[in-house]
Amino acid sequence: VVRDGTTVESITITGTAATRNSLTAFSAALNSDPFFSEANIPLSNLAANEDIGFTITIMVADPDTV
Repeated sequence: VVRDGTTVESITITGTAATRNSLTAFSAALNSDPFFSEANIPLSNLAANEDIGFTITIMVADPDTV
């Protein structure tokens, strides 16, 4: 978690996805959530088809815009 004073700016999640499809669905769900301004998965995390180790960085939306 990266903070600017008392405001959370970003969150980094590391884990393992069962499939590439589940990982891209997770990313899409985060990107469609109004509380997050973006969710980025490095392309290298999408190289495998199964048992994918990943790191995703999520930028938290400005609370005044949610």
